[in-house]
Amino acid sequence: MSVAPAKPGDVRELLRKGSLFLVDFWASWCAPCLAMEPYLQALAAKFRKHGIPVLRLDVDDEESRDYALRNGVASVPTLVLFAGGEEKMRVVGFDLEELRALEDLALHLARAKGGGG
Repeated sequence: MSVAPAKPGDVRELLRKGSLFLVDFWASWCAPCLAMEPYLQALAAKFRKHGIPVLRLDVDDEESRDYALRNGVASVPTLVLFAGGEEKMRVVGFDLEELRALEDLALHLARAKGGGG
């Protein structure tokens, strides 16, 4: 699997390091999350080649839900791209145009950094 199940501590660690990474806030009961799965797996495989980890936080987990709410995530799916310890872009819902823009930005940042994460 290209998308790694994670906990908020994993996100905080990558933020502390200033890494380039993507977080997928999702839930197994969320129809758009499930519809987006093939796209997200392909994106994660592409990102892995550039050293960009993709982490998944399940909002049904209490710790992850609390983390999501504290960080302004009000619905799923929500994808958040981080670099240099800060949020660079957020996509709410399964919007292909926005997801392509997120992909372009992530790859641009990876190239600028010399590979990624």
